This record gives sequence, structure tokens and C-alpha cells, in this order.
Amino acid sequence: MLTHANDGSGRTFMATQQGVIHIIEKGSKESKVFLDIQSKVLYKDNENEQGLLGLAFHPDYKKTGEFFVFYTDKSKKLENVVCRFKVSKDDPNKADPASEQELLRISHKFWNHDGGTVCFGPDGFLYVVLGDGGSFNDPDDHGQKTDVLLAKILRIDINAKGESTPYAIPKDNPFVGKPPAMPSIYSFGHRNPQGLTLNVATGVVWEVEHGPRGGDELNIIRAGHNYGWPLITYGMNYNGTPWEGAVTAKEGLDQPITYWTPSIAVSSLAFYTGDKFPQWKGQILLGSLAFQELRRLELTGEKVTHQEVLFKDVGRLRDMIVGPDGYVYIAFNQPDRIARLVPAPAGGSAN
Repeated sequence: MLTHANDGSGRTFMATQQGVIHIIEKGSKESKVFLDIQSKVLYKDNENEQGLLGLAFHPDYKKTGEFFVFYTDKSKKLENVVCRFKVSKDDPNKADPASEQELLRISHKFWNHDGGTVCFGPDGFLYVVLGDGGSFNDPDDHGQKTDVLLAKILRIDINAKGESTPYAIPKDNPFVGKPPAMPSIYSFGHRNPQGLTLNVATGVVWEVEHGPRGGDELNIIRAGHNYGWPLITYGMNYNGTPWEGAVTAKEGLDQPITYWTPSIAVSSLAFYTGDKFPQWKGQILLGSLAFQELRRLELTGEKVTHQEVLFKDVGRLRDMIVGPDGYVYIAFNQPDRIARLVPAPAGGSAN
């Protein structure tokens, strides 16, 4: 994944699933290692939804030096952890591996559908994105149970402590004081979330996730809302015929803003906030794995009114960000590289 530290340095940070976080300084084409925790991170090519899956910098990183990671623990079978690290006191381009503080630990039975995105919302709280824990069709019904953390988006306050936790629960979380529901839960009914981002201008939180046999979704995340998995899904059979298990509506369950059937394997999304592409301001850029596409989603309010494929067959788009300089940075795997999207000369297209 890609991110930046909001510290005015212009540096881009890239994390690999194997457990290394790299820095790319402004103007450089070479990376430096910021943190290497490969000895702690479990990653296997044949179980490839595990690993270092999330990275987020504190909103006031310049003052706190804190950042947060989500990874699969090599020492414990099928356990993911969310941890806090700090930058080295002596070198702003090196993290202190000894500073690790565990915040959350999540157990699951299967290696897939981990989720893993961590990011800060407009409220300053940390959002933690968790898949349903794997297998197929959510065999333990995690999606609809609020007494487990899987298949949820969590919201926690990392600037305070609870009675028995190194974080606090925001008082306005929707399940506070409603046992047996877990008070850290913000939303539920998620299958295999792939990304979370926010519209800085409006504060609205957006999410993408993979459905079964297609039915990939774009959602707006609202406190306490149920996004339906496994009760509703827009999936299809792999040959393109309707899937007999697909149920697309039930009362009280949120509908996606838009969905894709067959699957495009959505992998990332970002609101364009820069000034290099003024015609994209406030629109969503969306990456996909299946067709190796970069799409632009035009919004009117909270509705997608137009979609445009900007590039196709350019490699598996794994993540993207809008950099502090207004350019779009895209991380690919197969082949592995980072690309910068810049405006083309007058009359041409972006390249």
C-alpha cells in the first residue's frame, strides 16, 4: 500500500506484504527502508491474503512520530494484529522497531478475507477494516454478529486509553453500552473489504469490497449500518449467469452506491483532491485487479453518475494515493512498480 505522512516532507511511503516499509523521498527514484519487520510478518504466496496489509500515519505525525500497521503475526497461527510504532529519535527516515505497541489482536479460522486497511477519519479516530475471516459464504455468520470483530469496520481512539486497553472507545460509537455488541464496532456486514478513504471536503467515508462471484461494491460507511453480508449480495456465477444464492435486497440492510457484476476485483480507491487534474476534483479514482484498470467515477452528491476507464491492461493496481504534490501515485504488483500519473500535453490524455 501507499501513503504519506502529512508532515510536509513530500515523502511517499510504500509497504509490502512481506513486511517492509519503504520511503521514496521527493524527486527520488530509489527507495530507502523505513521499517523491516519481516521476521514478525507471515506471508505465503499460496495464502496470499495475509501479510503486512495496512499502514497509516498519525494525523499529527510531525509532532507524535507515530504510525500504525496491520499485519499477520508469524508467531501465532491465523492472527492479525494492529500495532503502533514510532519513528527513530535520531533519523526521520528510520522507524524504531523496538517501539512496537500492540493495540488489537484478531483471530480467524482461514487465511483469506483479512481486510487490513487502517486509516484515520476526519474525526481523528483510527478506522480498522476487517474481513469476515475467510472460507466462502461466511460459514460462521460473522457478518451479522456484533459480538465478534470480523466482518466489521472498527473505530477507536488511539490518543487515549481504556480501562483495560491501550486505546479508548469513542463515546458516539453506535454500539457503546449495547452488550453483547462490541463497542469498537462502527459498521458491520462486510465480506472482503479492500479499501477505505474519505472525502476531505465532506467528511464522508467510502469503502470498496469484493463480493462472491462478482458483486463488488462501493459503499458509504455510516455509523451502525449493516451492509448485508452474507444476507445480500449481487454475485453471479462465473459463467455470467445469475447466481441462485444472490439476494439483492432486505429491509434494513444498506444498498451499495454502485456495484460491478461480473467482478472487476476492486483493489483501491482515492478521492482526487489535488490541482494537477482540476477536472477530476472531488471524483473517485478506482483501481482493479481483474482487468488491470484505473477508473474515474464521477459523482453527483452521493451517486455515481458516470464511469470512465482511464487505463486498461496496465498491470494489477494494488493501491493509489493523491500525493501532496497533486499527482496520482499507483502501486502495481505483477509487475512490481510505482507509477506517477501526470497530465499529458494539451490535447492528449493523462499518462
